[in-house]
Amino acid sequence: MSLDDILKIIEGENEEEISKIRKSLDHLRRRLEVDPAGVSQEDVIEGIINRFGLVGTSDFLEDSPWLIKALHFTSRPISNEQIRSAWEDFFIEEAEESHIILDDYPILESIAWWYFLHRNDPALDGEENMIRRALAVFEALVLAVRGYEGEADYEDVLSGNGLTILHLYFYGLKDFERAKFYAQLLEMEYRACRMVLEDYLQVRDVYEKLVKKEKEKHTTIDTLFLLQWDTIAAREREIRELDKKFKQLLKERREQIDLKGAEFELRETYGATWNELHDETKKQIILASAFIKSTLANKHPFVIPWTIFKAINSELLMRLFEPIGLLKNDILNYENGTSPASLLIKFRMLEIGSRAPDVDSLIRNALNSIGGQDKILSFDDLEHLKFLRKHRNSAEHGTRRPYTDTDMKKLARDVWESGWLLNWLKRLSQG
Repeated sequence: MSLDDILKIIEGENEEEISKIRKSLDHLRRRLEVDPAGVSQEDVIEGIINRFGLVGTSDFLEDSPWLIKALHFTSRPISNEQIRSAWEDFFIEEAEESHIILDDYPILESIAWWYFLHRNDPALDGEENMIRRALAVFEALVLAVRGYEGEADYEDVLSGNGLTILHLYFYGLKDFERAKFYAQLLEMEYRACRMVLEDYLQVRDVYEKLVKKEKEKHTTIDTLFLLQWDTIAAREREIRELDKKFKQLLKERREQIDLKGAEFELRETYGATWNELHDETKKQIILASAFIKSTLANKHPFVIPWTIFKAINSELLMRLFEPIGLLKNDILNYENGTSPASLLIKFRMLEIGSRAPDVDSLIRNALNSIGGQDKILSFDDLEHLKFLRKHRNSAEHGTRRPYTDTDMKKLARDVWESGWLLNWLKRLSQG
């Protein structure tokens, strides 16, 4: 049974078929407990596909690790040289009658992430081996979507996973040659408008380090980046999941979202400032405005803090960071991958100097170049930015409780209806 067939069953709420799938999974688990050697890899793969169909989320393996541990690939030795063909070789040698096809790519993503997130599991065989398995599955995924990157169903597969793959090769295995390949591949994704500026700046930063390493005979990864390594997984995964949810929402409810009307009103409201804003900034403000005016905002409140915060970070990157501004993207990496807005909040609250003394003067010089700290970082601005970041974090990470319609309306009043966002962007654009 294919993934599409399973999803049709779930969507159609066929309780009888759902019950059959659950019984099939229970039976498979009992067989693995009694006689694991007697269970084929084809059966295990079918179980993985069935489980994803029932759960439908990228963490479907977390509550059923017995499935992924029963996959022989989870214990199969892989060298760095074998990574690119390891997944295909596994199917040829051990699961010839089964395969996970292109349309099932969310399963490949989930398997790859499971290997990475469980790289330090003492019951498994070590961090580097698990990273190699994660990369092997990611490589199979990239190979599957090559040629389809421009199609709506697959346009975010490479751009959404590529930065993680780049980090795995660069920070994890120190395979600089393959990391350079992905940096160049992702540059093409950015130029094709399938990667956001914030992600591309990280790609460019890694690429610059790779170029330097090519000129050095003996190099080691900077300790600061090793400390950053463990924070990559959860953050990127959460953002990717939210981005997918948002894109699907736009696709399904496009007729309820008046983007053209929102853009027209914003052009009128912002006047000459509108043309000064970065394209990504305008895109996010249009989305926020369209959602605020639609009934969808009540059902999907996360969109408002998410898009507004992205708009602010986009414009800060444009104005304060190279090539237009004075700051280098390294500063964000030194602060454990923080956002531009969070960097300014920490600077204003005197939290940076304790870890990186040089950063204070660099930020101060950059702010002076656009008119000084008080132009965009007064105490009032600080309070609005902190309030917005708090809401963005709540909406993005779902800490403690779900982000609600009531929360969203409070945020809209504070940064949107009050006119603060409009005024703040005008002040920044006039730098």
